[in-house]
Amino acid sequence: EIIREFVDANGAPISRVTVGNEFFVRIRLRATNREFQPQLAVVDLLPGGVEPVIELQPAANSSEPGDDPAMRRQRGAASALPVGVPGKSDWTPEHIDVREDRIILYGGASKNVATFTYRVRANNVGTYVVPPAFAEGMYNRTIVGLSKGATIEVIKP
Repeated sequence: EIIREFVDANGAPISRVTVGNEFFVRIRLRATNREFQPQLAVVDLLPGGVEPVIELQPAANSSEPGDDPAMRRQRGAASALPVGVPGKSDWTPEHIDVREDRIILYGGASKNVATFTYRVRANNVGTYVVPPAFAEGMYNRTIVGLSKGATIEVIKP
């Protein structure tokens, strides 16, 4: 099961934003048939007038022996992911692929609802129909989840 919402900083659902403003995309995910469902790909197509906000990463300390920045992500450090707000999320994907028109999250889901939240910025005026977000088993195509579609309006400042 997957639910995607556009929300403000307080977590209230929104359907209208102003160009240049940032807001959040909240994805909630859970397995419905098993205690844990591994190896899922969650695809969230972004509306045309919206772009993901890449989170700044701390500089790597290359002078310290044994500190490999690439290993931070494998140790589960949420702050090492390119998108995502750790304070508003309780699920950390194993990998995130940020593309121009979509965010792809890879990981597993348990019976308990898990939330992943990331920031986006409105960059173009218009009313956009947003396709549903979907989750799919990477190796078992019978595992499928589909959220509701949405509409978002981006207005002039």
